[in-house]
Amino acid sequence: MVKHFVVWMLVMLAVTACMPQPLRPWQKENVTTVVQVKRAGADAARYLVQKHGGRLNDETIQNYLDSLVRRLATYKGYQKQDWQVQVVNDPACELLAVPGETVLVYRGFLAAVNSEQELAAVLGHAMAHLALDHLARTATEEAFKRPITTTSSDDSTVIRGQQLADYILQHHYSFEEETQAQAFWQQQVGPMGQAAVLSAALCRDGWIERHPNGSSAVLPVLPPPAEPLPAVSFGDMHNVLMALVPGYAVFEQGVEQERLEHFPQAIGLYLQAATQTPDQSRILTGLGLAYLKVGELNSAKHHLQRAVRLDGGYYRSRLGLGYVALQLEEFGLAEKELRASQALLPTVQGSYLLAELYQRQGDWQQAEPLFQQVVDGDPHGRLGKAARRALQQR
Repeated sequence: MVKHFVVWMLVMLAVTACMPQPLRPWQKENVTTVVQVKRAGADAARYLVQKHGGRLNDETIQNYLDSLVRRLATYKGYQKQDWQVQVVNDPACELLAVPGETVLVYRGFLAAVNSEQELAAVLGHAMAHLALDHLARTATEEAFKRPITTTSSDDSTVIRGQQLADYILQHHYSFEEETQAQAFWQQQVGPMGQAAVLSAALCRDGWIERHPNGSSAVLPVLPPPAEPLPAVSFGDMHNVLMALVPGYAVFEQGVEQERLEHFPQAIGLYLQAATQTPDQSRILTGLGLAYLKVGELNSAKHHLQRAVRLDGGYYRSRLGLGYVALQLEEFGLAEKELRASQALLPTVQGSYLLAELYQRQGDWQQAEPLFQQVVDGDPHGRLGKAARRALQQR
């Protein structure tokens, strides 16, 4: 009984951790080119989205941003790229350019923007950095100095994506890069663009810290939408976003209470947030995981299942639900959710839980390599030690 309780506590610490870990130690050196960095962009974007709360899946918001990016993509310098924009469900006032023509716009950034021109100016500036390959070029020199690890090409891809994501979060553009991006963006908008100081409310930290000229930008006169009648306006998008803000403000208070290990207070705030802003997968995920921490498995399962039904694209929802199902000995559901979690973001935690699942079923053919994966990926950590004991006691 004591043994199972200790392992349960170790896994719970892992399930609720925000920093996924690579599955292999560093062993083998590879050379990275600009092209490879750009190919790693998709994995880096996925890692950043998963690490920072998942995507904010709202049709109105996404349709508006897709339409705005299509309009920006009509500028000559942007026409050959396959641009993508994703909304990250995180309160940070952040916008990240990811090599491979992806822009990640954080919920907190959208809430700070006051006009379509302001948003277009910052998106256009980020797209200029990508069109000029600024991040891809500096990443080859700085981000990938450490050799890459692997026994498999799939692991190498995952690790490169994580390295690139970490580099993007730490990167500050040089004055030369900023000057080039501003000039490139000005060239796209032409004489109709006007230099202006962005709103004082727009990211006094986050995005603006990465850009030495970040307090100013060229505000464009945007080309008309390709659609005869745009389905969604800036006002439509902003109204939807602002309706979510109060509930998420309460949710963030709950996150802080949970960080302080005040679990009953956190659960109360999460319930209030779920009432105020219903049908939000991330809020339900936080609620389910908080119930899990206090041992209320049935309540945890209920809220995590609702979260997955609303949006199955966040690894923590599925990892938590997989863990609950494993404790309830619902092995079919546990395997499904843990596999889905690993597909979204491979983690040591997910590997350990899958290994434990197969161990309980007596399937050592599948359990053993997973336990070994955990030992390799977390050799000195709690899960690594627990996995080593499982292999030794076989």
